Amino acid sequence: MIWMKKSLSLLLALLLCVLALPAGAEEAEPIVITVGMGVNSSEKYAPGESFDNNAWTKLYEERLGIKLDFVLTADSQYSQKLALTIASGDMPDMWRTDKANFALALEGDMLMDLTDLAEEYLSDQAKEELEPFDASFRAATVGGRLMAIPYTGEAAYGASYTFIRHDWLEALGLEEPTNQQEMVDAMIAFATQDPDGNGVDDTYGLALVRELWGAQYGLEGFFNAYHAYPNIWYEDEEGNLVYGTVQAEPMKAALADLQKLYAAGAIDPEFIVKDSAKVGESVASLKSGAFYGMWWNMSSAICQSFMNDPEKVPDRWWCLSPLSSDSQPAMLQSTGAIPSTFYVVNKNCEHPEKLFEMINLWFEMMSVDVSPEDYATYVVNEEYTPQNYPFVSQIWGKSVRPEQIRGLQDGTLALEDCTSEVQSIWANIQSFESGDYSSSVYFDHYWNHAQLPHHSGYVAEETDAAGAIVNDLNFGPTTETEAARGSTLDQLRDEIIVQIITGEQPVDAFDEFIENWYALGGEDIVREKNEWYATVK
Repeated sequence: MIWMKKSLSLLLALLLCVLALPAGAEEAEPIVITVGMGVNSSEKYAPGESFDNNAWTKLYEERLGIKLDFVLTADSQYSQKLALTIASGDMPDMWRTDKANFALALEGDMLMDLTDLAEEYLSDQAKEELEPFDASFRAATVGGRLMAIPYTGEAAYGASYTFIRHDWLEALGLEEPTNQQEMVDAMIAFATQDPDGNGVDDTYGLALVRELWGAQYGLEGFFNAYHAYPNIWYEDEEGNLVYGTVQAEPMKAALADLQKLYAAGAIDPEFIVKDSAKVGESVASLKSGAFYGMWWNMSSAICQSFMNDPEKVPDRWWCLSPLSSDSQPAMLQSTGAIPSTFYVVNKNCEHPEKLFEMINLWFEMMSVDVSPEDYATYVVNEEYTPQNYPFVSQIWGKSVRPEQIRGLQDGTLALEDCTSEVQSIWANIQSFESGDYSSSVYFDHYWNHAQLPHHSGYVAEETDAAGAIVNDLNFGPTTETEAARGSTLDQLRDEIIVQIITGEQPVDAFDEFIENWYALGGEDIVREKNEWYATVK
């Protein structure tokens, strides 16, 4: 009875409070969250929209009751401005950060421990989508505690694959290479046997960028064929970290064949002054026979060459499965699982759960259940790419769900059971297969996502399924010696590799480089890396 009287009194008091509220006050004001993120100045928005006023910011307010206040924005200067802001100590509630500034914020004791919050607030869907990305989350874990949410990526999609001119193989009566020696022979033939039949010595076998490395026209994939893994850290048989660049035997084997290619005229002698844009011109103008790059390269110069091709030959280029220089299967190195960007929360933030609510909403809008209308509004449409707008983006489960593409191809899956993204891609694949070459997107989706041999997405999935990936384990902070000497050592590496390729130095000169690398700081870097790795492995 006493409980009932108290309850009635409380109810009456609450009613009086409600009646006393001003009109409109019953609707709670949105929670303001201050955020920091780099803004891409080239991003396109619908008329009247901007980075801080668009479909996603409105969705955050409508669905989550939060209003984002962008207090730290920039484009190319974001990392530098973020470092200065960290030094001042005046940080927003949440922000995106690169690896270096993540370490700075950790040192300054600015970050909230997200371990328990992630368990409590991440939806079941988000947890399921993120479960395969253990390597990415290791990079965000310090002392066993989750201190950030990383951009997630699939290792196989961060590897460097072999792209080759299939039409040139046919023109010269060559079979598809099944090993690296046949690949080298094909590249030499492309430079010496006039594969385009114009009677002019104007073709090259291997497109190579001046920087030597990278997602387009780099050498990572070439070296991997010799079981060399330059520029990454991986475990040896004893479980210690080793640096791939200074493993003499496999590196020298690859360098010997690069020198052979250059001497045969298969590499453009002006490669040392050509950036990726200039090399891409050679690929797009059909003057290069092969190159190495990430799976999405079908979308760039190859796509451009097809769209400019009056003959519209749809299969000039093939993507090959990893080739080996010997009887051992080839493994491809990858930094795809190592995040370069993280989401962090200020330890003084009053509503840290809102980060996880934004993550949950992200996965909801990328899911199979999202309507075509919402897909066009929040993911991608013919004019804009709204998935680039939100504060929380680039946290991926399976990128395009290739298993759904395969199901559509073999008839075991109905279109309505696929994600809106897959439905859109499938429509474009069918357009291309029917002979509609009017859009570069059709070419892009056909060669990147159709699950067929020699298609880059298919090769990436097969490589992943075979476990043929060597992950870069350098997900920790930059070490003291690495910060002081790393750029100098990298410069020495590139100089000797160029000199060996061009024949200015013999292949054995690489041994002297390795000795110098250790003497000039490499030995300390190896020690520091392994001291750190012992604390996390």
